[in-house]
Amino acid sequence: MATANAAGTTAAKGDQHLAERLRRQAQHARRGWFPGAGMLALAVALLVLGAILMAANEARLRDNLRRLEHSEEVLHQTANLDIALVDVESAARAFTLTNDPQYLGPYQEARYAVDSVTTELQTLVSDNAEQLGRLDALRPLLKQRLDRFEASVTADPSQRAALFAPERVATGQALR
Repeated sequence: MATANAAGTTAAKGDQHLAERLRRQAQHARRGWFPGAGMLALAVALLVLGAILMAANEARLRDNLRRLEHSEEVLHQTANLDIALVDVESAARAFTLTNDPQYLGPYQEARYAVDSVTTELQTLVSDNAEQLGRLDALRPLLKQRLDRFEASVTADPSQRAALFAPERVATGQALR
């Protein structure tokens, strides 16, 4: 029995020794694994941070692009208004000087274009109080100028000469 007991003690010591060796190997493996895992975790965290920053930058870029397109559309419509005003002026002067009714069609089309472009500008700048104020300040000036052209077009041919009287030209009121 003593031999069996000694064999059991030897087996128990062997098991303890094996368990201790496995524990050391596990600790050693954990020590070697953590630095690699830490680097991997850092890389993943940096990738996630980069993705978040890129998404935020993309959203900001889209918003800026939308604003740029809106500004370009406002500038485009402003240029269209200028062109329409030149067309009104050209057709009104041509009719006034020649009394040729063929210029009345382009005159009416240009007047309509001024009205429609002004309405389009109103819609485009409705989100900006400062630009809306500028457009509102421009409206009476547009009306005054268009009324002068309308007066020259609808005036009796005998009265059109009075539109070019020296006193009207001197004060800048002749078809301007």
